[in-house]
Amino acid sequence: MATERTGNPRSHREYTIGWICALAKEQTAAAAMLDVRHGPLPKAANDTNSYILGSISGHNIVIACLPMGETGTNAAATVVARMLSTFPSIRFGLLVGIGSGIPKHDVRLGDVVVSVPTDHFPGVVQWDMGKALQHQGATTFKRTGSLNRPPVALLTALNQLVTEHDLEGSRIPEFFKELETTNPKFASKYLRSGSLKDVLFAPDCAHNETGRADGCNGCDTSKIITRKLRPMEIHYGLIASGNQLIKSAMVRDRLDNDLGGRVLCLELHAAGLMNSFPCLVIRGICDYADSHDNKIWEEYAAAVAAAYAKELLEVVQPADVRRERAARDLPELKNTLSKVCEILDTIARTVNAIWATVDSSQKQNEKSRVLDWLTDIQFGPHHSLSRDERQPGTGTWFLNSTKYYTWRDGDVKVLFCEGIPAAGKPILPSMVIEHLANVSHSQTGETYVYCDYRHQDEQTAIRLISSLIKEACFSRGSLLPAVKALQEKCARPLYDPSLFHYEQQTKKELVYTI
Repeated sequence: MATERTGNPRSHREYTIGWICALAKEQTAAAAMLDVRHGPLPKAANDTNSYILGSISGHNIVIACLPMGETGTNAAATVVARMLSTFPSIRFGLLVGIGSGIPKHDVRLGDVVVSVPTDHFPGVVQWDMGKALQHQGATTFKRTGSLNRPPVALLTALNQLVTEHDLEGSRIPEFFKELETTNPKFASKYLRSGSLKDVLFAPDCAHNETGRADGCNGCDTSKIITRKLRPMEIHYGLIASGNQLIKSAMVRDRLDNDLGGRVLCLELHAAGLMNSFPCLVIRGICDYADSHDNKIWEEYAAAVAAAYAKELLEVVQPADVRRERAARDLPELKNTLSKVCEILDTIARTVNAIWATVDSSQKQNEKSRVLDWLTDIQFGPHHSLSRDERQPGTGTWFLNSTKYYTWRDGDVKVLFCEGIPAAGKPILPSMVIEHLANVSHSQTGETYVYCDYRHQDEQTAIRLISSLIKEACFSRGSLLPAVKALQEKCARPLYDPSLFHYEQQTKKELVYTI
């Protein structure tokens, strides 16, 4: 278990076993059990999984973990679908990690539970899949549907491993002892079972939230169930899976009774895989699905489950694995993969659209921030008022005049129109602006200011130039970087921009002064 790293990654088709984890600590335990660690390989275009590649006893293995913070049967199914799109030769999988034990069957913290068919159950049952029925005023919940059995190659290997355990015992302690030497950092955190206490409270004893924060020191110790100490055991039987985390001893025991009193373990992910991915579920027990906190057992439980998976793979022959059909070629999986891929494509398109909207919004916010810094003067309302006051036909003489066309199409940059006060002079420039907007080239913008004798204090040269530049930015987006550069310069200490600086920053874009 040196987990040495090699720089020569295999091809995707050489990997035949998928190892699925739900938590980072489960993935850490899985990686620690590899005989050899392989280098990374490229992924399929729609594959967002992260993989750890390696081998155990001649089996090339792909380890994948659910995204951090995601749980439930659907999340596990999505990870598997992506894995199979990148690694097409995977035959079956191992779902390895932590779970909750049912103490009625003497399943204890640090034990291992393996899903195997029990009576009419296939090894895993989805306890929250069914329908509510009402009969004679009473409402009952009937579970519907069934899940597939684990692959025959794995069930056969389980029998051999049980025999090995009966004759010589499990090799899990041997693996742990080796890890203490080869990976002491991992061992110090994951293999400290000697310092862990297995405390079981009676089902009617809820955790005392008002007690001291240190574990269950505030709980009623008279409710602790005394049990004779024993070493770790491996249990084979029924695992109940669902999308809800159970933290109630009463609910736990009622669920076990509803399923015939055969449930050994509760967990959150397996039901999403059993019908679409041939796999075996292996769970290290870290709590009793009650209200009492046993998180300190999670690392050890993840390690003991991973060690059992390693031991199982040592008795599975690589040739037996290769004889199995590729998981993605199974009829039931093809349909599932197709649906998942359609969903993933839809999600990808939606995410891209969201990002495009966010990007557009961010750019618009940045534009508004820069332009608001430039000036707060708005001449748009003044222009709209002057334009709307114009009566039809008014001023057409001006638009048809030789002076106007000479100015518009020639080299003359300034056209000066004078008139007596209150003669409606603002009507003419508003008319010119509208006319230019209709006849100008698409890459040409119009910008304007309206001076008012009543606001002379506001109409400084810099403020008027700033307003012209701001107006130009709305029609010529290429001008915005120059304005932003000027803003960044103005943020420097003792930098006070003048008309010269405004001109230098924007002269490439502003051609005419109207």
